[in-house]
Amino acid sequence: MARDRSIRFQSEPPSMSLIKQTTEGFMGTDIGTIQDSGDDCLMVLLPGKGTHPFRDHIGREERWFEIFRGDNFVLVTTREQDPLTNAIADGFASAASVGWCGSLEM
Repeated sequence: MARDRSIRFQSEPPSMSLIKQTTEGFMGTDIGTIQDSGDDCLMVLLPGKGTHPFRDHIGREERWFEIFRGDNFVLVTTREQDPLTNAIADGFASAASVGWCGSLEM
C-alpha cells in the first residue's frame, strides 16, 4: 500500500533544483543516493533491506521513497515500505514543509 505525504502551496511549489538541494541536505552524504526519475520526480534509495518487527508484514526488500512535484504540491510517497523507510519519508516531508512554507497533509 502506498503512503502519500502531500505538501500543499498557495502558489507554485519549489523548483526541482531546490527540492533536490533540500533532499541532499536532509539525507547527508552517506544515507543513500538521490536519482532523477523524470522531469518532476526524484527517487531516494536507502541502504539496507526492509525489516519489520512483525516479520510477516515485510513489503519490499529495497528501501526507497519518491518525491514528485506537481502544480501546487509536492508528494513524498512510499510504496509497501518498512517502518524505518516510512519514518525517514515522514521526517523529510515534515522538515521540507516547514522550510518551504507549505502545508503538510499526511
